[in-house]
Amino acid sequence: MSSETKTNIYYWENRERILKRVKQYQQDNKEKIKIRRRKYRQTHRKTIDKSNKQYLKDHPEYSRNRELKRKYKITPNEYKLMWDKQEGRCAICGNPETIRSKGKLIMLAIDHDHITNKIRGLLCGTCNKGIGIFNDSIEKLRRAISYLEGHKSFSNLT
Repeated sequence: MSSETKTNIYYWENRERILKRVKQYQQDNKEKIKIRRRKYRQTHRKTIDKSNKQYLKDHPEYSRNRELKRKYKITPNEYKLMWDKQEGRCAICGNPETIRSKGKLIMLAIDHDHITNKIRGLLCGTCNKGIGIFNDSIEKLRRAISYLEGHKSFSNLT
């Protein structure tokens, strides 16, 4: 039996005790560990950055999932439920997303109230930018509608 196999067997037979000891060491030596990690990161900055960049390239969903959780406090499954409920279409214009980034179709944008952070729905990039330009102001949007209705031409009656 190889030494690696013996080590593996020992670990699995004593896993709980080992993990408890490691956890205790980490709690007792927080500052020491913090200094050691900082020193390692400074010494190996280029390698770490290269590795992180490659990981994000290989796992593009990681950044999006992190953003969903950090910015909107939702999981990818919750986003998927919203997307399914809207049948993959914008809540305003009813069209699917058409904007591409690096050749791939982007996800529908999460529209949210900038004061309460409450999610309102999913929008295509065009509609999301449109209401953003109007600063989510219902009054400004009403005036824009009134303006458009007052300047209808025969060529764009729909």
